[in-house]
Amino acid sequence: MSGGTWIAVDGGQSTTRARASWTTEDAAVAGFIQTTDGFAAVAANVSAALAAVPDAPGTIDRLVVGHTGLPIDHASRDRLARMLLADHPVREVVLAPDEVTAHAGALGGPGVVSAVGTGCVTLAVDAEGRGHRIDGWGFLFGDAGSAFSIGRAALEAALRSDDGRNPPSSLVAAVHEVFGGSPRDATWALYQMTDRIDRVARFAPRVIEEAEHDAAAAAIVRHAAEELAHACATAAEALPGIDRVAVTGRLIAPGSRLEREFIDALAARAAHLLTVPSAGSPLDGAARIAADGPSIYRPLVEILTRPESSAA
Repeated sequence: MSGGTWIAVDGGQSTTRARASWTTEDAAVAGFIQTTDGFAAVAANVSAALAAVPDAPGTIDRLVVGHTGLPIDHASRDRLARMLLADHPVREVVLAPDEVTAHAGALGGPGVVSAVGTGCVTLAVDAEGRGHRIDGWGFLFGDAGSAFSIGRAALEAALRSDDGRNPPSSLVAAVHEVFGGSPRDATWALYQMTDRIDRVARFAPRVIEEAEHDAAAAAIVRHAAEELAHACATAAEALPGIDRVAVTGRLIAPGSRLEREFIDALAARAAHLLTVPSAGSPLDGAARIAADGPSIYRPLVEILTRPESSAA
């Protein structure tokens, strides 16, 4: 099916993006918020992204959905794929966990990729398509090294500095500037907000800036980098023959404090691993799978094809 019309979706907690083969402009809508609706909420989020893309010239050959909210069980994923087939004029639906599209975008081949966004997940893939995932368990139980984890730790550090338990920190002033109030007022307000995960995560870039001159912020960033390095080294150990590592995400941009700390931490843990630049984003990865097919990622994705008799 390579070479046909396709559309790719990258669904995150902050933003969901879509790219189509028939237009040069990517579309973006609000990200995914976990609800009790499960896969129905994912379907609604994907549909919103597709609606933001100009209409296709006809039936779409392949829809690839890489999404942080994909259910973990096969039955629910099958129901989600069937729902998307029923709701949209597509011949084939490919459901890919967001760590797979991140891997396809960053490397497109064997190696380890850590995707650092609002959340964080690390995936090792070998030449046979076997995968080993580390973390990505969400803000309550995981996502170590993520933007949310950095932002949450910084807000806690600011609270402790403000009430006297910790030494003075520039994070207190940063909270005032970013959230418009004291650490106490800011965190109280966040408890009332439905988008608090996104808001806390968006504080992370400022924390990384503060790390250049503030001890508390520097410790938070260093800890995040060590968590990312630990995940990458562990993932590489799980699949023999892997020697490449890439990190992807705007938070860990080339030359950033977080990237520098990560490179140092990975070298200390696994000096044999080579850090390589990320070739692209998770949306690039979803688009690669949409245009060229799953390739080595076939064992890691689920595909549902519309019966020919019912194709539009």
